[in-house]
Amino acid sequence: CSPARRRRLYLTARDGRSDSLGQKVRIYTKAALEEAIDQGLLDRNPARKVVRPATRAMCRRFLSLDEITRLLDVMEGRDRLVARICIVLGLRPGEVFAAKWDDFDEAAGRLRIDESAVDSEIKDTKTPGSRAWVWLPKSITEELSNWRATSSSTLIFPSRGARPISTRNFLRRQIWPAAARAGIMQAKP
Repeated sequence: CSPARRRRLYLTARDGRSDSLGQKVRIYTKAALEEAIDQGLLDRNPARKVVRPATRAMCRRFLSLDEITRLLDVMEGRDRLVARICIVLGLRPGEVFAAKWDDFDEAAGRLRIDESAVDSEIKDTKTPGSRAWVWLPKSITEELSNWRATSSSTLIFPSRGARPISTRNFLRRQIWPAAARAGIMQAKP
């Protein structure tokens, strides 16, 4: 296997899949090649010069209650409602963006989580345990009811193209600018 092919295989394993899958592929490949060296099948590891792609460290910072209040104070309408639902209910943005109006039970004050939006497509939730009804505080139930009056889509929060909102785009276009206005972070260029 040529070095270029090994690199393509490694990158293919990482493209669009979890970091843990890419790490597992690397570990198993390394172990198999080391075993081949130990058994005398190879003189040296042919993948020794494969360079791992640079990755950005994950941000582990969480907002304080004061920062959450400031963030919500500078947000309005749909964006504020989405942020409140994620913060108060602890839902993943993809779960909120996949929610449909038939998942909202206004009388019981609850929201059914049974799908998730990934790359603007609706798929199964991340884990089977994520599929459940979530109780809604009265204030969020009322806001969702008011939001329903302005909506003509089957999705509660559709994009302009009537598809699920992209989580990455929502973060870049709504959350980061609002956080900069609230003085929580510096504006992104």
